[in-house]
Amino acid sequence: MMKDKDNKDIVESFLKDVPIYYARGAVNGAVIEDGVVTNIIVSEPSKMKNFNAIICPDDMSIGDFYDEETKKFKKKPDPEIEKQLKEELDSITLLPSQLRIAVKRAGKYNKLMDELKKETNDEYEIMWEYNSSFFKGGPFLQWFKNKFYRSEKKFDEFLLEAEKIRVG
Repeated sequence: MMKDKDNKDIVESFLKDVPIYYARGAVNGAVIEDGVVTNIIVSEPSKMKNFNAIICPDDMSIGDFYDEETKKFKKKPDPEIEKQLKEELDSITLLPSQLRIAVKRAGKYNKLMDELKKETNDEYEIMWEYNSSFFKGGPFLQWFKNKFYRSEKKFDEFLLEAEKIRVG
């Protein structure tokens, strides 16, 4: 026959692994700081404000993002996908016509021509005129990025758009 203490240990062990609070109407809440989920709590919806939390989907986790304007959550990127995307971005090679069209579409063509004329290093103008290809890590695109893009993300978006341009 089982002793009460043994029975209590089994029940406590079981309850430790079973989220019984959901049966009481509790939901997941996210504590947000600077647009990033810093903590996930489980509470009744009426008590969320006590924790400075907002109701969130069940699949949210610490490090995910919250856009205050749109009131939407966004999962943090999968590290493997991020690594793959970075490798793809680092290996982008553009044809001169792709780059020229992209620069024009971005509204930077005239300013680029002005910058090339002002540049004391003639090599950039020669690269612009005669390179058979441009790659992200190359000297011309690095110079271009430093002149026209403050954000690596915006520059990457430019490159991705340029790569989509079909020429030939």
